[in-house]
Amino acid sequence: MKNNILAIIPAAGIGERFSSEQPKQYFKVDDSTLIEKTISIFSSCELISKIIIPIHKNDQFIKDQDFYNDPKIHLIEGGKTRAISVLNALKSEVLDNYDYVLTHDVARPNIEAKDIKLLLDKIQNDKSDCSFFYTPVRESIKKFSLKQDVTVNKDDYYLVQTPQAFNYKKLYLL
Repeated sequence: MKNNILAIIPAAGIGERFSSEQPKQYFKVDDSTLIEKTISIFSSCELISKIIIPIHKNDQFIKDQDFYNDPKIHLIEGGKTRAISVLNALKSEVLDNYDYVLTHDVARPNIEAKDIKLLLDKIQNDKSDCSFFYTPVRESIKKFSLKQDVTVNKDDYYLVQTPQAFNYKKLYLL
């Protein structure tokens, strides 16, 4: 596989649920922030040719990150939601320069380059439009309504994880 893969790693969140002075992605684990750990995995992957990171317009922490001057990295203004941040990234790029687009959560550094390769090999070999990691639901699921609550079949559901790989032509249609 050629290295014509675009990675989008939204980082525009301000950490409302994290209850901290700084957004979750800038929380330090050992000697690195979560965003540094995540970005290093993608920037060291030879399959990834560019990484777009949508950030909050008032981000005060990004310039202090070890990847800030990496030529593979492009920062753009993110949106109020993850979906809007990804859309902003897609609109900022000439997508037909890429075969696939990967999206990944910035605060999830628990991925390895071999996982990225596996995901990209899967989408290419299957000639599918998207590919992602998932885990089966193990807990019971209830659907509540005003009249009754019903236990639904958990085998009909799974939890989607990141990264997610997409054929760029199917992800963003003009």
